[in-house]
Amino acid sequence: MPEVFHRDSAVPNMTVEQRPTDPTTLPLVVDVDGTLLRTDLLHESLVRLLGRRPWMIFPMLGWLFGGKAAFKRKLAEQVELDADHLPVNENVIEHIHLAREQGRPVCLATASDQEMVEPVAARWGPFEGVFASDGQINLRGSAKAEALVEQFGARGYDYLGDAHPDLAVWSRARTALIVAGRRRLRKRLEAEHDQAEVIGTDPSRPWAWLTALRPQQWLKNLLVFVPLLAAHSLDPGQWLAGVLAFAAFCLVASAVYLLNDLVDLPHDRAHARKCRRELASGALSIPYALVMAPVLLMIGLGVALWVSAPLAALLLAYLIVTSSYSVVLKRLMLVDVFVLALLYTSRVMAGALATSILPSEWLLAFSGFVFLCLALTKRQSELADARVAGRSRPSGRGYHLDDLPMLSMLATASGFSAVVVLALYISSDQVVALYDQPLWLWPLAGLFLFWIARMLMLGHRGKLLDDPLVFVLKDPVSLVVAVAGAGLFLLAT
Repeated sequence: MPEVFHRDSAVPNMTVEQRPTDPTTLPLVVDVDGTLLRTDLLHESLVRLLGRRPWMIFPMLGWLFGGKAAFKRKLAEQVELDADHLPVNENVIEHIHLAREQGRPVCLATASDQEMVEPVAARWGPFEGVFASDGQINLRGSAKAEALVEQFGARGYDYLGDAHPDLAVWSRARTALIVAGRRRLRKRLEAEHDQAEVIGTDPSRPWAWLTALRPQQWLKNLLVFVPLLAAHSLDPGQWLAGVLAFAAFCLVASAVYLLNDLVDLPHDRAHARKCRRELASGALSIPYALVMAPVLLMIGLGVALWVSAPLAALLLAYLIVTSSYSVVLKRLMLVDVFVLALLYTSRVMAGALATSILPSEWLLAFSGFVFLCLALTKRQSELADARVAGRSRPSGRGYHLDDLPMLSMLATASGFSAVVVLALYISSDQVVALYDQPLWLWPLAGLFLFWIARMLMLGHRGKLLDDPLVFVLKDPVSLVVAVAGAGLFLLAT
């Protein structure tokens, strides 16, 4: 049998004759994965290990030959989880507190490995007993039921769980408790057990799978239309190609967001706002994200390949760079902001490759400086926010609070360089060929200078914590500036 860990008030093994008849003294046994926690310790350990050391996938395949219990033990030896930030089911926590107030012993029983569970038990204990896999026996389903019956006797415990393997455990329990939100399983449990109860209310979020894709971030993929607008194209074929490029970029970018959120789980959970993201909060399961990400990638790359092979190659390069950014590059000082500027510019290049419109050197230089300025401003804002919160540095970044003045100077230099490039472009011969009234473009330089200066001020105040381009598309002042700029373009045409 798996080892059972007891504290000082451990529950002794009970025969049928010894089993208490008073329901208020029966042990409450609580599952961990999906019940006490809104996540699974095995899944957490997998993404934590592969996120930091992707090459471990090869020895992990060998571990599988030893069986599930041995695999979990090997994984537990490689990963240390932070129990303080794992998402918990508040309804279950309240039920545990109520049982303790009634004087009932509370135990944990889980298929996760003992070493994975110990930090969780220490964080949410004390528990009178912890039943877990031990490297030899995978304590799941019938194995868990046998361990509990041996310890407490048949009908000698109440069990709180959440999944189909728990049906075997519920069948031997006095009362079958299930967390809210598992409707189909609850109906089956109620049909099979004469004492079934639902704990709490449904904690799930409607459309969590959609919000995890961050559709608001799709707005910045509108940059693929910049080459069309800059070339004044009215060709329906080119615009259709642009729309398909936009869709492909949205699909691939959403897949990258999912992968990034998986890698960033520990940092997101330690963050005041990011802890509410679907994966960090447990609203979306890790396996769901692991399935969604490759599906979105295949569809997105397929659409891009249908438009043009160069576009598909660019998206593949985007995937490689963003994956490298999520794992390593975002933690490197200055490298992260230059990579972000490159990723923004890649959207402009995607539009150019899809439509076969060669972007001018003016457009690329202007875009590069603007995006570098926005990336630096975002880091500047994160440092300002960390200073207000009393932190020494933003979580998972390569900057310290002392870097704030230098980041401000670099962001200002990049922003004003973009203004200079715009002014030089307005005075170039290319403008005369494209615009009938190029003098109307000069106020645009002043308008853009005002907008850049305002963005720098907002970053200095710590107001640009979200993606800068998404902020711009939601900011009323930025929208007014955009409309005024579009009007000047029309007057100049």
